[in-house]
Amino acid sequence: DKGNVVSADSGKSSGLDALIDAVLLETGYFEFVKGRVNKNNEFSKSTESLIVDLFRIDEQWKNIKKIFNGGKQAIPVLSSAERSEISLTKEEFKVASRIDGKSSIEEIAEKVKLPVFKTAEIIYGLYKKGLVLPGGVKKREIPVEPVKLNVGIVRNLLEGEDGLWMSRILGMAPRSLIDEFEDEYVVWIDVEIVGRWEKILNKKIFSITATTPEFENIVLQISPQISLGDNIVFHEKLAGKLNLKEGDEVEVLPNI
Repeated sequence: DKGNVVSADSGKSSGLDALIDAVLLETGYFEFVKGRVNKNNEFSKSTESLIVDLFRIDEQWKNIKKIFNGGKQAIPVLSSAERSEISLTKEEFKVASRIDGKSSIEEIAEKVKLPVFKTAEIIYGLYKKGLVLPGGVKKREIPVEPVKLNVGIVRNLLEGEDGLWMSRILGMAPRSLIDEFEDEYVVWIDVEIVGRWEKILNKKIFSITATTPEFENIVLQISPQISLGDNIVFHEKLAGKLNLKEGDEVEVLPNI
C-alpha cells in the first residue's frame, strides 16, 4: 500500500513467514492486481527493513541448500557419532524427534507445525552442533513419461498473412500465439501434450522442465498451441542462450 508491505499470506502462513515462503520459491509467476488492501498491521517494519531481513534469510537459505542438497526436499539423518551432552531447546528437540532418515525437511515442517524455513534453520543448527548429517534428496515421482520434442525457432512473430506466422518446420499457428508473446522465455508446445499431462495429474500445467543437449532442469513457461505435434518452439533469443538450433531434440516434463 503506497510502497509499504502491509499484509502477506502463503497457504497457512501469514506475515513474515509468508514473505519467507516467497524467498524460498525458485520458479513461479506474479501479477499485480489493483484493489483495496486489508491492512491488518502485520508489519511494523518499513519495506526497506523487510528487504534487508529477506536478503539475510535468502543468504541463510543458500547456505542451508549447500549443506542439505536441494533444500526443502533434502532428507536429513541423525548423527550416530559420540558427543558430549548438548542442551536443546524445546523446538530443536521437537524437530530432532521427527528426523527419521525418510522424511524431507518439508515433511518434517508439516509434522512439527512450523514454517519450512524455520524448520530448515533448526535442522541447520542441529547440523552445526554435530547432531544431524546431510542425507539424500527425495526424488519426486512424476506419473508421466518425458516427451522428446524437436526444436523449432521463430524470429519474427508477425511474419505471414492474415495474422498467422509461418515456420519452415511447423506450418501455421493461430493468432493467439502472437497475442500471448511477451518475452523470449515463453516456449510453445502442442496443446494435446499439455492436455494429457493435466488429465493424468489433475492440475493445470503452466511450465515445463526441459533437458537440452547442453543443459538440464531448465524451467520454461509454456503457451500451448494447436497443430505443433512433436515440436517445441523457441524464440531465437532464448534458443541462442541455450545453444539450440532447429532440429535439436529436447526432453520435457511438466513442472509440478
